[in-house]
Amino acid sequence: MKIRESFLRILIIMLGFLIIQDVQSQQNEKFILNGIISGLIEKNIVFIRLNGHKEIKIKELQTDKYGSFTISLDEMLPIGQYRLRIDPGKQSKLLDFLVTDNNLSFTTDIDFLIDSIHFENSEINAAWYNYFRTKENFESRLSILEHLMGIYPKDERFYPEIIKEFNLLQGERDIVINKISSEFSGTLLETYINADQPPHVNPFISPEERGDLFRRNFFKNIDFTDTMLLRTDIFPGKVLSYIMLYRNPQLNQEQQALEFIRATDNFLPLAMVQPVVYNYLLEYTISGFEQIGLEKVLQHIAEHYQVDETCVSDQGAGELQRRIEGYRKLAPGNKAPDINTKDINDKDFKLDKSKAEHILIVFWASWCPHCNVILPEIKKLADQLNVGYSNNPKLQVVSVSIDHEEEDYQEILKKNRMDDKALKNYWTNICDYKAWDGKIANDYYLYATPTMVLLGKDGIIIAKPSNIQELKKNLGL
Repeated sequence: MKIRESFLRILIIMLGFLIIQDVQSQQNEKFILNGIISGLIEKNIVFIRLNGHKEIKIKELQTDKYGSFTISLDEMLPIGQYRLRIDPGKQSKLLDFLVTDNNLSFTTDIDFLIDSIHFENSEINAAWYNYFRTKENFESRLSILEHLMGIYPKDERFYPEIIKEFNLLQGERDIVINKISSEFSGTLLETYINADQPPHVNPFISPEERGDLFRRNFFKNIDFTDTMLLRTDIFPGKVLSYIMLYRNPQLNQEQQALEFIRATDNFLPLAMVQPVVYNYLLEYTISGFEQIGLEKVLQHIAEHYQVDETCVSDQGAGELQRRIEGYRKLAPGNKAPDINTKDINDKDFKLDKSKAEHILIVFWASWCPHCNVILPEIKKLADQLNVGYSNNPKLQVVSVSIDHEEEDYQEILKKNRMDDKALKNYWTNICDYKAWDGKIANDYYLYATPTMVLLGKDGIIIAKPSNIQELKKNLGL
């Protein structure tokens, strides 16, 4: 009896030791990336995790005199698409990988990054790069044939051969790419390839019908419920490509905005099946149109779409909702938030006391290069418009800086002569040195510089011009 009890105790201790060892082994599992980039001697590289279009820096280091490096992390990385940004700010080349396990090794040459890349222990990445080479090869040939279909006489005997070859190439492309995908069934590679496939082009219809059908089927292969795709560049790449299908250089800005609205209304509702994906695409779309200053599109999005708040884990939802709310409140036709503060000379300023025909509120910062270009243009325009209007200026400029350092701010004021006493009747300088956290910046939902808001005499918002040409047009010049 005692022997049996002793044996059981020993067995339990041994099992416990094995379990502890197994847990420790899992906890100590590391991620290692070994690379050799021939020709990249003692240069910086940055290892990045992709979250759609966003890059999350993981580690920065330098290659040695042989172009080799090792990235060692104490824990396994989440499955997803990762990036090496090589010699950032100079050559600024990129290498992307799919990370699906804890060890990755490759060699390549700085002058032939893609063509010469070789993976020592990652079949999935070798297949991924093979997929991109294959895709590019087929797309270049299909593009030539599609161009021929548009220019070659349809009644010539060679035209049917173009159509035949185009269809054969599309079918061949599907077979080859599906073979690559099927060899990695159930992996991120399969998910990526399936989502990346373009719709088929029907060569038997007119170019206009072909384009319309292509747009209607563009997202056919995208699973908007698959949150794993958020760890890749699929969603931003697809959405940008789709929006560009609606770009037409022959349209004026207003007509182009309507086309982009049409594109937005076609794809955003598709993403509503998955809150995290929808919120991401909503934010990505807004950020994109903010960069090109298409206020009409942004206002349309603000009026017709709202953040899905059912996704409590979406940390950026609050900020996104705030931006959308800002577009609603600052839409043309609404009354602008009042400004009641001290200017930099400690003089009281109240927006609704202004008697100017037009008021331009311009938000800027000393570190903003675009601001340093547009501020002198605004000053020149204000000087011209206000000649002979001393009491009731035609254009009053309310210059609101979001600078944090007084020295930097004052330097720009003096450089552009924005502090001249001759401007006092139509130019007001305001800066509370609270940067983005200042009250005025918050009241106007500021997200970027420069930002201009043009008001009429009654304080009603007329427009939010993105450049000096738009400002002149809004002023009727």
